[in-house]
Amino acid sequence: MVLKREEVIFVNGKQLVMATLISAILLTIAFTPISTEQSVRDYDPWYDINDDGKIDIRDVAGVAIKFGSEGIPINKTALLETLKNQSRWLPTPAYDSGWISIEPTQFLTFSHNLGTPEVFVYLLGKNESGAIHQLTHEMNGVQIVNLDNLNITIWRHGLDRFWYQVRVMIWKIGEPTQSKTWHYVTSFTLSSDNHVSPLFFIQGEKWRIKWEPTVVGVWYALMIFDENGYVIDNLDLTQVVYRHPDAKGIYYVYQGEGDYYIEAPIQNANINFTIESYH
Repeated sequence: MVLKREEVIFVNGKQLVMATLISAILLTIAFTPISTEQSVRDYDPWYDINDDGKIDIRDVAGVAIKFGSEGIPINKTALLETLKNQSRWLPTPAYDSGWISIEPTQFLTFSHNLGTPEVFVYLLGKNESGAIHQLTHEMNGVQIVNLDNLNITIWRHGLDRFWYQVRVMIWKIGEPTQSKTWHYVTSFTLSSDNHVSPLFFIQGEKWRIKWEPTVVGVWYALMIFDENGYVIDNLDLTQVVYRHPDAKGIYYVYQGEGDYYIEAPIQNANINFTIESYH
């Protein structure tokens, strides 16, 4: 395989950076004076790249090998929470009243302060001997009589013989995960008299531009700007639109959330544009 000179220089340069980085770290470690305070450090598993129970040069080398790479970061805290929720144990409730005594016909109001009534409520009772149960039948038991953003109120039936104590546990219900799809943002027409679009806001990690000529003419470029006027993409349409001016088209932009506008140098044509975002 023949490599271009630019590719060879790029690879060697990357290796040089890696070697320099590792050497600098080794020299720093070698010449750092070790005091009593420095000899013992707190172990942090997030820095243990190879998960061998110690943080050493092998972890540094692993990071150095990936030096300069880019990608989508992982929210480690959210990942741990997800793994926790995949176990057979329920997560800790957002509210737990503990065991509270309740008399027949008594109303008890608990302030959960969760800010939403979209919750899952779990009630447990204790009988006179302290046995835990969930007995609710005809004239026995307790029931929820009110639930709002901040409070929950329960009532014990006047003839109940089992609910001497009650415990209220509440979990917040997460928003349902919605699959991502394309959403309409805006539409406009550009022409030789007006070839710059209004500013539009994009939500999500990518978006697309769809166009359709209504008056056939000539246009040969599509420039995309952020709100500060910096060009983020410049599409050369010479081979497509110039030769086939009546052609519909679509172009994908992989830029994050923000305000954008487009410019299309057009001659004797009207082009309808539609902007859609993916989220």
